[in-house]
Amino acid sequence: VLFIVAGAFVGLKKSGGNSSKIGFMTGGDISVNRSFSTEDLVEYGFMQEFLGRFSHYIEFEALSRADLREILLNSKESVICGYKRLFKACGESFSLSERQINDIVENAYKNNTGARGLNNALADIIKERMFNMKFNPKGV
Repeated sequence: VLFIVAGAFVGLKKSGGNSSKIGFMTGGDISVNRSFSTEDLVEYGFMQEFLGRFSHYIEFEALSRADLREILLNSKESVICGYKRLFKACGESFSLSERQINDIVENAYKNNTGARGLNNALADIIKERMFNMKFNPKGV
């Protein structure tokens, strides 16, 4: 059984850490530095029994504004694609201005919510329009 957990653990106090090698290629292993320990995760609130199921912990870098913009505009199943389909089903068009796109990215970046925060920021911008939208099956 393989367990994979990912998330933004805001407030995780880091005590130092260690370095280890991972990878499947001989001679091409990736060096991973982490600045937290199992004890740090227990102090954060995880149960030791739960953490014992994980053999590796890998820390990722935070997403940049450019990363968030790329995810918002170009990912295969971006939230924008979902809203375009929803609006089309209601017989309406959907588009965002460059300013709105920048506001969404900035909101997710400032709140440190990562890619998941893009959906909330987008929903905040279009919630009034969605509230007033009427379902139109001809738009499908």
